[in-house]
Amino acid sequence: MNIFDKRPLFLIITVFISGFVTFTFGDKLVNGVLIAVAVLLFGLSLFFYLYKKKKVLVPLISSVVLLLSFLFSFLYFDLYFRVYERYDDAVEIEGTVTSVDNYDFSSSYVIKTKKINEKYASYKIKLYSSDFAIENATPGTRVRFIAKLGAFEDFSDFDAETYYFADGISAEATDVTNFEITDVGAPPISSFFANIRAKLVERATALSNERASSLFSALLLGERHLLSGQVQLDFKR
Repeated sequence: MNIFDKRPLFLIITVFISGFVTFTFGDKLVNGVLIAVAVLLFGLSLFFYLYKKKKVLVPLISSVVLLLSFLFSFLYFDLYFRVYERYDDAVEIEGTVTSVDNYDFSSSYVIKTKKINEKYASYKIKLYSSDFAIENATPGTRVRFIAKLGAFEDFSDFDAETYYFADGISAEATDVTNFEITDVGAPPISSFFANIRAKLVERATALSNERASSLFSALLLGERHLLSGQVQLDFKR
């Protein structure tokens, strides 16, 4: 006798906890196989339940709960927690440069991670070239390095943490060591649109005064850092 037939709540709890732990700590291959099995099981169970009129509640419930555990794992760890809250020490990061901002004495880079400590992890992090020597790292370049991940430090009245997180950037990389370029790939499509946005901001600044151009850039292009502190405060109010 199947004990889950008489105890559906026990079945739900067991499958959910098992799926949550696997999706959270398993590697990409295991998670992919498990999702494929859950989708296939759900499809077959639904087919037999609707068309063959057979009792398949156990596999149907199992597949649904397994898919829900994957969704909950993603939402809980990848959206609720910042990436730096998951790693206390320095980590090895592999990823791709998605954008580059050049300043007078340094540059900043946004890296979309592919692996952290040899495990699949997709995040955006920011690092500055003032911390290490870097050359020829353009959008699309694949890199590998070791760094500590931490929160952004606020300065003046600028809320850096909220600003960067709203743009999908999860952490700032510091104490960068062993930085190396592993491959030079094609620039991502996002860099193309970033260049267009930068040119529009530059054009708006040249054609109008500072206040008007900053409002245009913030409202239409999302460049909120150009707004004065007083204007930002007015919008918050």
